[in-house]
Amino acid sequence: MDSTIIEVEEQEKYQDTVFNQLDFQTEILNSAKRLFMLIAGVGAGKNYWVKTLTERGHEDKGYSPDGYKVLLITSRTATVNAQCIKLDADKRFHFADLRQYGDWWGDEPPTQKVVCCTNSYIEWYAENLYDPDNPKTHVWNMFDFIILDEAHSMTCDATFSEAPFHVQAFLRHAYREGNKCRIVMMSGTPEPIKWLYEGAANQKDVKIINLYKKCRHLEPTHVRIRPLPGLAERILDNLRNGKRIIYFATTSNNMQALVEDLKANGVPLADIGIAYSDDPEKDKKFDPELVEKRTRIQEALSKDEVLPADIKIFITTSKNKEGININDPDIKDMIVESHQRDEVRQMAGRVREGLEHLVIVGDAA
Repeated sequence: MDSTIIEVEEQEKYQDTVFNQLDFQTEILNSAKRLFMLIAGVGAGKNYWVKTLTERGHEDKGYSPDGYKVLLITSRTATVNAQCIKLDADKRFHFADLRQYGDWWGDEPPTQKVVCCTNSYIEWYAENLYDPDNPKTHVWNMFDFIILDEAHSMTCDATFSEAPFHVQAFLRHAYREGNKCRIVMMSGTPEPIKWLYEGAANQKDVKIINLYKKCRHLEPTHVRIRPLPGLAERILDNLRNGKRIIYFATTSNNMQALVEDLKANGVPLADIGIAYSDDPEKDKKFDPELVEKRTRIQEALSKDEVLPADIKIFITTSKNKEGININDPDIKDMIVESHQRDEVRQMAGRVREGLEHLVIVGDAA
């Protein structure tokens, strides 16, 4: 089923979503502040709300009849790929097409209405494209909204990437130098970035919109802790009983070890799917048949928001912990190696129909 249809049906089915619970006119448009922290759980429809910002209509809820110009920044390439399809967005700035309204006489020229990019692209923009003396590169003046999705990545990714520091600097600069653009930070697991919006110094500038208790959020029915020994045999039993499983490994080496265990227990390669960040060295760890399927799997997740039906066990890293939706109704089981609460919440929330069983591998490295 088309992912857009799924989203619309979700909004019609559930009234406890961000779009339906957020008083946009009062909370944002009429606010004296331009910087917002929007808190809503995993699966609350935050990205669907961003989509409504870009669309025509919704005047009854206070939105612009023609939609707004939006820059969406997020932490994962997989999220960008999925959102660009949904939002008909570009992944990069095209300065020739970025215009402030009112810059032209007569009809407005073609403009970049929606741009969706990664934290890393903002880092590249700051280092290579931004020119303080060239107003065309001052992109905060070209958008009505700058949305930082998965805002907790500002802390969580800072241990291995410099991009979050550039994103923070970009947002601060956009806030200070711009006078129109509103900045909205969004997260379903905001604990890691409380330093960014709590406290007297921050709250004079930041308006907190906490919809966590008002909106739906996805949590597994049962959570258990299990040891690593014998895990492959238990997975095999579940597969024999017709259960499809998602497994989040902490490293590609752990992925490799699990694949070898599954093969040794008789699981055919045809039933296994893998995903990790592009890396030729990692490709060498896995059978060519598994490596070749990666592109097909990621395309299915980005375009259709489902796993290919032939994949019975999907083994991935944190590459897919955010930003993707998995709408397969027959996936109810997940195993994770992570012991970080907020990360596990994000992983469990990828299954949009809701998990019944989440297993945490207690002794995973």
